[in-house]
Amino acid sequence: PVHAETILEAFLGPFKHQGFSQYWEGVIEGRKLILNLLLFVDNLHFRLITVTLFCLFFYIHHAICKPFKVKSSNTCETLSLTLLIVFSVINLSKSFLLQVELSTESKSGVTVDFMGDAEGLLLIILICYIAIQRFLMSFKVKSV
Repeated sequence: PVHAETILEAFLGPFKHQGFSQYWEGVIEGRKLILNLLLFVDNLHFRLITVTLFCLFFYIHHAICKPFKVKSSNTCETLSLTLLIVFSVINLSKSFLLQVELSTESKSGVTVDFMGDAEGLLLIILICYIAIQRFLMSFKVKSV
C-alpha cells in the first residue's frame, strides 16, 4: 500500500488537481501524436505552417490552463513551448527563403546560414541556462 501511494503521488503530484493529471497527460500525448502525424504531409510549407500554428495553439492552451502546482514547472513548460514556436518559425522562414532563392536565383543563402546559426545558438544558450540553474540549485540548503 505504501508503494502504491508513492507511485500515485509521482504521477499526480505535479498537477494542480487530482483529476487533471489524466487530462493533461492526454494533452501531452496528443501533442506528440499530432506533430508526428504531420511528418507525413508532403507539402513542406503547409507542414511547417501547420506545425507553427499547432505549437502556438499548444502554447496558448498551456498559458490558460497552467496545469502544474509549482510555478517553475509551468515556466519550464512555457519556455519549452516558446522554443518550439521559435524553431518552427525559423524553419518556416528558411524554407521560404530557400524557395525564393531557387526560383529567382537570388543570394539569400547568407540569411539562411544566419538563421541556422541563430537556431544553434538558442539551443546552446538554453542548455547553458539549464546547467547553470541546476548548478546553483545544488548549493541551496534544504530545510529540515
